[in-house]
Amino acid sequence: MHKVMASQILYANFLEDRRVYGLAKTYWKRFFDQLAAAHGFVYRAYINDANDYDGNPIFSAYIQDKNRAVRVIQIDPNELEDNILTTAWMDTIELVEGQAAVDELVIYTLLTVETRVKCVALIEEWVLGDVTVEEMKGKIDEVL
Repeated sequence: MHKVMASQILYANFLEDRRVYGLAKTYWKRFFDQLAAAHGFVYRAYINDANDYDGNPIFSAYIQDKNRAVRVIQIDPNELEDNILTTAWMDTIELVEGQAAVDELVIYTLLTVETRVKCVALIEEWVLGDVTVEEMKGKIDEVL
């Protein structure tokens, strides 16, 4: 196991500085906007976290055409446990009461140059691929 060097961490002080928090949010939104434009899908945020500034989530996207969701939770570098930089899991969420649950990829990450590559790979697999939830669980194990 290796310790993360502070220089590798992107937006390291995002919880202390609202401007940096905004930059971190914008990073994810810009990535998703480019993905949506390149692959012709539309998405919307499904968790309103405008005033939370806690990184949970830093970004959320619901793709109605695919009935899939992505939530990114960004970890405070000071709260890193067991030197685990990124983990991910599959969940279900109810967007509208009484409607069928939506499958959701949840990514919990300390954003670094290295973890960003893994996060992007997982998001692209889930959003662009035709993987099932079970197949996606296998992909998570492969990537992480």
